[in-house]
Amino acid sequence: MISWRILVLAVETNIMKLVICDPNLESTSGHHWFFDLSIAEGAAARGIQVTILANYKFQAGRVGSAEVINIFHHSCYERRSCDPVSGEHDDFCYFNDSLYEDLLQLPLALFGTDTLVLFPTINQRHLYGAVRWMKDFPAEQAPTFVVYLMLPSGIELKAFDADDFDVIDAMTALQYRLAFDLARQAGSRIHFFGTGLSHSREFSLLSRQTIDAHPVVLSGMTELDKKNERAAGEFRTALLFMGDAKEDKGFHYLPALVEALTRKYPDWHFVVHANCQRAWGICLDIHKVLVGLNNSLENFELHDKFVTSDEYAELLSQADLVVAPYSPQEYWRKSSGVVWEAIWCGVPVVVPRKTWLELELGLWDGDGECYDEWTASDIEDAVHRLVNRLDFATHNAEVASKAFRRRNTLRLLINQLSDVWMRRMSLSMVSKTFATEVVVPLDTHLNSNGWHPYESYEGTIVRWTQQQIVSDVRLDPNASWRFTFEGLSMMGDDQITRASITGDGRTVSELVAQLMPAGSNPRWRIQGLLGPSRTSSATTRIVMKLPYVRRPDGGVDVRELGVLFSAPMRFMRSAEGSSRIVVGHPLVEFVDGGTLRTVDQADVGYTVKEWAAANVAVDPTRALHVCAEVSVSASSVRSLQCSVNGVQAAQSVSALSPERLLVVWHVPATVVRSGGHRATLVFVHLTPDENGITLYGPPYACPVLESDITIDSTVAALGSAFTVPEAVRAPENGIIKFTGSDARPYMKDGWSYDEPDHVWMLGPKATLAVNMASFQGVSAIQLKLDVLTLGDVEVRNGRLAVLINEISIGEIQLSTLRAEHILEFSPELLDSAGSALITFISSISVQPERDQRVLAASFYSVTLLADKGLAAQ
Repeated sequence: MISWRILVLAVETNIMKLVICDPNLESTSGHHWFFDLSIAEGAAARGIQVTILANYKFQAGRVGSAEVINIFHHSCYERRSCDPVSGEHDDFCYFNDSLYEDLLQLPLALFGTDTLVLFPTINQRHLYGAVRWMKDFPAEQAPTFVVYLMLPSGIELKAFDADDFDVIDAMTALQYRLAFDLARQAGSRIHFFGTGLSHSREFSLLSRQTIDAHPVVLSGMTELDKKNERAAGEFRTALLFMGDAKEDKGFHYLPALVEALTRKYPDWHFVVHANCQRAWGICLDIHKVLVGLNNSLENFELHDKFVTSDEYAELLSQADLVVAPYSPQEYWRKSSGVVWEAIWCGVPVVVPRKTWLELELGLWDGDGECYDEWTASDIEDAVHRLVNRLDFATHNAEVASKAFRRRNTLRLLINQLSDVWMRRMSLSMVSKTFATEVVVPLDTHLNSNGWHPYESYEGTIVRWTQQQIVSDVRLDPNASWRFTFEGLSMMGDDQITRASITGDGRTVSELVAQLMPAGSNPRWRIQGLLGPSRTSSATTRIVMKLPYVRRPDGGVDVRELGVLFSAPMRFMRSAEGSSRIVVGHPLVEFVDGGTLRTVDQADVGYTVKEWAAANVAVDPTRALHVCAEVSVSASSVRSLQCSVNGVQAAQSVSALSPERLLVVWHVPATVVRSGGHRATLVFVHLTPDENGITLYGPPYACPVLESDITIDSTVAALGSAFTVPEAVRAPENGIIKFTGSDARPYMKDGWSYDEPDHVWMLGPKATLAVNMASFQGVSAIQLKLDVLTLGDVEVRNGRLAVLINEISIGEIQLSTLRAEHILEFSPELLDSAGSALITFISSISVQPERDQRVLAASFYSVTLLADKGLAAQ
């Protein structure tokens, strides 16, 4: 196998080139200008050469440092046909054909294998033409293709995590489906990403493949800090409108809203920002009314001129609430940057109900209010409801902001593009040492591997199998392979339909068994897909097992026969790629002192007895996960430590099967960066014994998003400030339960222990610290709360929000009746040490008569239960 060191050095000599294809880039303002400019500048900062293909209407010769080529005649927003019956189909054909013809005019020299081609904004009127052009490239000569999907899909989710949906716009959904089906055909591979969580889920269901979200990049927000603390007596600020002065954005409702809200809240300051340069129709008249209100009202301010991205961000960051008075009909599945911008700044927002805006806000755990009817009075009522609970909503919004900022930056977006390109380049380099098609003739198999001796039939070699056959095939471990087995006969149809096929170290999927009519050649065929190998071995052991064998009737042939192969086994390289970078084989090379050779190669993998070390190529700008599959108990695994560049890495363990565990060491980018493009990994067995710790295959390294391993400072300090008793550290039955004042050792701030059978939560906030390392690896964790509250009317109508490591998992309605409430959360919310800081925030708390305490809720018990009652051990 090619040396990993040689491979990485070869990849590093190729500098990524980026070509941004945006038919919608028509001017030096608006979303497309900012988005393309941000990507171009972010890539150029890393030394990537950028070229932008723009609309003919775009007049500027450059975007930042990027050269611009005017090539496209139509944006994806244009419409041409007015026919009420065939208009959608006519436009689909016309605009897709036009885009395809535009792309054909480009010189092929612009698109090498070292080029990444990005379509940042596209819809169904352009996607099919783009995919058709991309598929014209031979797979081995094609650039890396990436497409962002940010416009309405034509379907609506019934629930975010459900697999069913409603078709709202059948023509749009169909046209997307046609493009996705074309993209799946043989040839160059196309990587799709959704813009936002809801769009990525919609397009995953529509395309019948997993489409992840790409990081969101927001205008002027990257370096923006939280708004400054309000000075004493300073007004609160509501931002009632942001963007172009359009009727479908509710611009015509602003005069009524401004007059009503300034009168109702004289101690608030209300701001409208509207681009009125392109306003027309009723919006021109509305603009004149707003100018008059701006002159007559002291607590109203109108910005009706163009503002820079920094000025725009400053307006948003100073707001205490934001209103998006958009039409529910127009925005039911149309995205808007205002929601993401409000989440980024930690500001609650008013949005229309049953729209993309409401769904996306909820998916990021943001807070706000919704209006049902698109009227000024309904929007005003929603603002009123939000003002009444603003402090609680603001806290939720600020928590959501932290999570959103960790996952959405320009740096992470460029990282994602670089990862796709690096994976493609790595695979193409490795692939040069392997054939693209592997044919295994029937006469090469050994009889001892489950085959009967080969025979000749009409001049062709055929061969009967026994119940189980084994074939060792040399296949690129980093690639997926489609296989085809064919034959002339079998002892029963269900031998084919019930056959099982495995590939050692690979997943087998898309298995299809076909039976043809008697007399056909072939009579049967089995096809499937072998995924990338979990090891770096160049040989894959293919095992085919039949449900039974049988002797032929008549007694002439006494052999136990399976199925009759009439053609060689065929393996074709698939366009599917590996999502994992293999470190080496075995463990690359040893560093100084490695002459002790404490890693022994065995049939099942590698054994670490005392210590082992290796060098591995890395991206110094990315964080790293070092992973190994281990065959020992969880308690012993804790004694296997890994340090990277001299820094000990945090460890987590999860179950892959009853026999195997996955150990992941989490390495921040700052540690990776200290070693440049090479990282030194040292594995140490703290309690060495004769048997050592066995690894299934070599460890492997995965570059990851920094947010995947970031540990909040309040949780990171937990280990030194809080000692968890052993009984809680490793529960045998997957349950942690605190009852009454017995919970005191685990409770941090905001509790009263005066009563023996329950504990009062003091004031609006309280925290509970728990180590849940033994829960890692389970599918979900249930949090059960046995609580009640005071009889006071205000408290009785209160709500209790619950957060795990500052990420909201929901809220419960408080009641004077003692009741058990259940919330569920993912173990991914635990930090790398398995710790959880559970925070409770009450919307209302009061001081009862004859009691000096300010109380919110009374806790009788808190229970943490692993899914199905079983923790991963």
